[in-house]
Amino acid sequence: MKKKKKSKVSDIVEDVEDLVEDVFELITCNEGDEPMPASVTLTDQASNPIPFTVGLDPGNNAIVVILPSSALPFSNTIHAGLTADVKGANGLNIAPVSEQFTTQPADVAPVVVAEVPDNNATNVLVTAPIRIQFDKPIDPATLTTA
Repeated sequence: MKKKKKSKVSDIVEDVEDLVEDVFELITCNEGDEPMPASVTLTDQASNPIPFTVGLDPGNNAIVVILPSSALPFSNTIHAGLTADVKGANGLNIAPVSEQFTTQPADVAPVVVAEVPDNNATNVLVTAPIRIQFDKPIDPATLTTA
């Protein structure tokens, strides 16, 4: 029996899959890896590298997603950056991006994130329920009436 040759399409698909795997290995930053010039960086306030993976949003390849390998440290200024080595799909280099933000303290009180009806709303139905949504669960034992 003659060995079946791969079609050109299957060879291309296999090559693309290998390339994608190689690219994600290159853009994954792990502790203990040898330093290499990176087009994407994530560091804490002491400039220590934070392990992460990076990729594009599956629904929008114009959005770069940096996913830390574990929870970020509390009460810490985090720096995320992309160098001009990152290119658009059109082959042109981006302008460097440098973002920073501070993570929450270890223990934070719940904060209101939504209200229905909106604060200062007018013409609210007299039978409308009032809903106040927080960013964290509320202890039901603390909800009492007057």
